[in-house]
Amino acid sequence: MSHSPLAESEFQQRTPSVLTYRDQLRKLDGMINHGGSLSGHERNCAFLNVGPQSNGVATHHGHFANISAISGFDFADDGRCVALTDWDADGDLDAWLMNRTGPRVRYLENQTNAPKHAILIRLMGRYSNRDAVGARVVLQAAPNSPRPGSPSTHTSRNLVRTVRAGEGFLSQSTKTLHFGTNEAEGVFSGTILWPSGRTQQLKGLRTGHLYEIVESDSPAARFAKAVELKDKASRTVERKPIGNRASDSVTSDKAAILLTSRLPVPELPYTSAAGESVSANNPTHAGPTLINLWATWCVPCRTELVDLHRHADRLAQHKLKIVALATDDLATDDADSIQAAMRAIQQPLADRLEFGTTSAATLHRMQFLDDTLFSQKRPLAVPTSFLLNEDGTLAAIYRGPIDIAALQEHLDRRTLTGKELYDAALPFSGWWYRPHSSPPPLTLAIEMFQRREWLDTANYLQRYSNQFASQPNYVSLCAKLASSLGQAKHDAESIAMYRLALAQDANNIAVLNNLAWKLAGANDKLLAAEAVELAQRAAKLTNHRSVTVLDTLATAQSAHGDRLAALLTLQTALRIANSEEKAAVTERIRQLQANPD
Repeated sequence: MSHSPLAESEFQQRTPSVLTYRDQLRKLDGMINHGGSLSGHERNCAFLNVGPQSNGVATHHGHFANISAISGFDFADDGRCVALTDWDADGDLDAWLMNRTGPRVRYLENQTNAPKHAILIRLMGRYSNRDAVGARVVLQAAPNSPRPGSPSTHTSRNLVRTVRAGEGFLSQSTKTLHFGTNEAEGVFSGTILWPSGRTQQLKGLRTGHLYEIVESDSPAARFAKAVELKDKASRTVERKPIGNRASDSVTSDKAAILLTSRLPVPELPYTSAAGESVSANNPTHAGPTLINLWATWCVPCRTELVDLHRHADRLAQHKLKIVALATDDLATDDADSIQAAMRAIQQPLADRLEFGTTSAATLHRMQFLDDTLFSQKRPLAVPTSFLLNEDGTLAAIYRGPIDIAALQEHLDRRTLTGKELYDAALPFSGWWYRPHSSPPPLTLAIEMFQRREWLDTANYLQRYSNQFASQPNYVSLCAKLASSLGQAKHDAESIAMYRLALAQDANNIAVLNNLAWKLAGANDKLLAAEAVELAQRAAKLTNHRSVTVLDTLATAQSAHGDRLAALLTLQTALRIANSEEKAAVTERIRQLQANPD
């Protein structure tokens, strides 16, 4: 196991050990996000204390029996917390489980049919803390208190419980103390030891009751409330068959997810039915767009397309454009038969729906959008649909066949913002302690840049510059993208990216210098004048002590036709240049003198 950095300063140092630690941490996060289990896919376990056991020679205490299967606890969840409480007030403890993976919460009701042999005590402090955390209650069965008609089997023993804050990992069971009793024990007395140091005596506690007690100065505790627990013996429990244990949870193949923040979507190119290359999220469309992913082999997909076609007129009231993109792999020997199947499906529906075939780049971008929004990463399935607003931002995702009613509801709510959008997107309303809208992440733009999709990345950043501009890595990404575009001879796009970076950081010396250099080489007098201005600003910011910046300034001055100023700038650069730089500057001066035009 790799070691964590010892201090913040060490963590910031890019040493091999720290890089290894970070790499391993990223791999662990990736494993978890892609469905890995921190519990090693082990099933949950439950053990029953069966008491002392004797082998004929000695008595061994604390024997436990594994009752995982018959108790219903043995889920294959990546479990985290267990909280115990008498949830249904019938005298036995029920369990709430929390998992890292879905289902995130489970409720396990104790359905044993035993009578309610329990005493529950709820404490409230007055001199101690209000929750009475730290209070200890000791109960003893009163002598000669057998159940009617039963012989006394009472042996003197203490039942002890303590009010605790927190039990196990990130969990809190009920602070109501639960005392399980046996059949012969009916009436109890006891003592409360409060955190304040006070002591109070309890008398007349009967099984099958919940008692509420408030801390007081009186040595004899008084009951603020005494409630009889539910009679479980008369309750009929309906037992349902567990069924196939290979699947531990009920899952749905449908989900309609209205997003609480609008994520900018890059260009999503596809090949239309006519063979043209077009964009699924064309900014010229005046309404929302639904992008539907389907496949010829997918029966639910074909049913969904027919359903969308049938309700197209209703959806058109919202100016909704539906683009159905086939995801079939056409690079196979069966390409002709696949295309024939596509045409057969599309032909009767083409009057209401736009059809096409998606590209690998578009699928990758849509997968990345899905991965950005959800911690659990999983491959996109068909059918999956994406609802885009008029401005091209992502409003909702539909997994599985679309519910038309849910789609219409989302279309009605797509213009909501702030708390109204949160309340509409989440299952319940409330007060929110974080901003209702946050800047979109640059992760997709960075991913596109790393995949060398430079022109699409530039278009993405330009289209949503007002949303991305506040991101910490925005200027750096624009500058790197501008450099890559310039090397690829996309000079106009390169200059546009440098301008975006400069608009956000007007005194960035590297951006000033590089943009001035690009403008100086554009063979345009107006751009050359701008290059001179930018290079002069960079030179001033560096106190005229940077040979690189002075060389750019001289190049811009020469491009603008001011050869004398360029020579003077190079002379200044020559005076401050080191031994390696002097030769290059001298050669630049010679070339300028030899070519006055």
